[in-house]
Amino acid sequence: MNRRLGQLRRYILIEVDDHLPTGEPIYAAYCYNNKWYYINGDDDVSQKNFHLLSLFMTMMAAPPQTPPLTPTINVGG
Repeated sequence: MNRRLGQLRRYILIEVDDHLPTGEPIYAAYCYNNKWYYINGDDDVSQKNFHLLSLFMTMMAAPPQTPPLTPTINVGG
């Protein structure tokens, strides 16, 4: 049951290293406190999930084009 559950889950696998590897493709990388955090270029699942997360963050950062809705109730005619 745990194996099946693990297959159904989708992750973003972020690898950590002191140096950015040169022999393998890198999809996205970030250096913080002399550590490199990166997504391997061969990891399709992590790439797709990272892209989806980036789209969500972009949608949240964009201001709405229409004014916010103001709920009102008309009483009477």
